[in-house]
Amino acid sequence: MAAGRDDQPLWYLGFLAVGVWISFMVYGWALEAVTKQVYLTTDAAGKEVEEKFVFETCIVIMTAFSNALLAFCILKAKGERSLTAGAPAQEWIFAAFAYFGSHMMNYMSLRYIIYPLQVLVKSCKAIPVMFGEVIFESHVKLTAAKVVSVLMLTLGLIVFSVAAGGKKKEGEEVKLDTKML
Repeated sequence: MAAGRDDQPLWYLGFLAVGVWISFMVYGWALEAVTKQVYLTTDAAGKEVEEKFVFETCIVIMTAFSNALLAFCILKAKGERSLTAGAPAQEWIFAAFAYFGSHMMNYMSLRYIIYPLQVLVKSCKAIPVMFGEVIFESHVKLTAAKVVSVLMLTLGLIVFSVAAGGKKKEGEEVKLDTKML
């Protein structure tokens, strides 16, 4: 166990949970504002044209750079000597490329879907992660309990999202349609 985790008061957990919730809400709002807004630009002929933001690489690089800079400052402020926590550099490089690819696909998808739908899809990633774990980590074995818990989690997220998305009037049933999915 890490030092300091057991002696934290319960309100601190609530504070962190609310902080994560608010941070993701603000992040989602800002990200959707950047990717959905129409910008005026000048084409090669000097004529003003409208276009949407399509340079996702810029968002990924700026996010990664600011995260790295903030992490560096926090580690130095805490007096940490190692910036890699003892992990080999090739593992960090692999994780960095996976981060880049994941976030590129994430931001590119915002051209076609709204942020709440993206959150739902990302929340259901437990299934491919479970299978990827078995494929890439040969020592990991699937257990019935793990499969059932992942399926229940995914089903619960889908049902919750679909039911919450369906606005119903008094006495009317929630219907499944493609707008909610």
